Amino acid sequence: MSNQAELIEALQRQKIDDARQLLKSEENIPDNLDSFKNVALFDILLRTKAFDIIDLFIDKGLIETDIYEYDTLERTFFDAAFRILEEDEESVAFINNLMPRLSSINDAVSNKTLLGLAIDQKAKPLILKAVIDGGADINTVNNAENTYLHQVANNYNPDAALVSQYAQILIDNGVDVNARNIVGETPLMAAISRNQIKLAEVLLQNGASTNEQNKQGETPYYLAVVNLLSLPFYELLKGYEAPDFDKKTKDGVAFFFEFLKRTNSPSTTANDLLKAMIADGADLFQTSTHYSVEKTAFDILAEKPFEVFETVFKSTDLDVAHTDDQGNTLLHKVCAYNVNYDQNAARDTYKKTKLLIEAGADANAVNAQEQTPMMLASADNLKSKTVELLLQHSR
Repeated sequence: MSNQAELIEALQRQKIDDARQLLKSEENIPDNLDSFKNVALFDILLRTKAFDIIDLFIDKGLIETDIYEYDTLERTFFDAAFRILEEDEESVAFINNLMPRLSSINDAVSNKTLLGLAIDQKAKPLILKAVIDGGADINTVNNAENTYLHQVANNYNPDAALVSQYAQILIDNGVDVNARNIVGETPLMAAISRNQIKLAEVLLQNGASTNEQNKQGETPYYLAVVNLLSLPFYELLKGYEAPDFDKKTKDGVAFFFEFLKRTNSPSTTANDLLKAMIADGADLFQTSTHYSVEKTAFDILAEKPFEVFETVFKSTDLDVAHTDDQGNTLLHKVCAYNVNYDQNAARDTYKKTKLLIEAGADANAVNAQEQTPMMLASADNLKSKTVELLLQHSR
């Protein structure tokens, strides 16, 4: 058996002392590591903490230390190191000693830096910190202008505690908690979009803004409420900064309006969110742009299923006599809504009408077109029960 074959066998069997003995002879040191590709060489050396052999390979130029020389950082020594090394004193010391021997550590290879690789490979926090302490520039951004905090938020990592530690390490070393990427997204927005509530909490504890807007005009509140339908996120954000209900998207839409517009399937979560936002000052009469027309939540409330309608109605001191610029009361809007041949929608119209009348709505109110709610309801045969109800309360 050749000495090279003996070395490969020793490493395969993880007989590290035998490998050390063989490597004492200069003639047994390989010219390159091509023969070891199928041996998982780096995994073996790192798991057995054979750092002296790794140092020897670095000294002999068998492990490239100029990061810019690599075509990719995947399946390299560094990839294995960040994936395998634990937080023991020996492993951390190895990284501390390794970093000064590297060059081009802040250059991106295939849009990924050494520190970015460490984050991707879920390196242990002390290993990550050693890379930063070794000179990694924490303010580097990628082509999308994402910071490392954005990367932490965007990566799939089920270990919420590790993600939180990463964020705190990066923030402690100077990464801007409110930095924006190319689409104006902050790390907090990214954390919410990826449903990372523990990470969001760390960001908020360190000064992340809850009312900043991305280039679409969406705030963290918009993302949490409209996109995620998340009461826990809403309550978390509210604990740090009150929602700014006046902020609108570039299309002119406020997040409370958009949430109500999309809420067509009654649920406990939706109802609880509606109650919370109304209690916090959401305005039913705030205008938003809807198909190029200015509308309010009041305008679209009539279209909602009865459970949603009832939740909003009972959560606010809504004046049932309030009219829009066409003289329509909420009762007019309820009776005018097109149920589109849907028996359930027609039944909801009846229930909403009954609720409004019981609250004091005037069944005889006339709008600018001199129409009463009954006139509007009578245009649809499915609303016959509603018409009967209105007749009972007509003068």
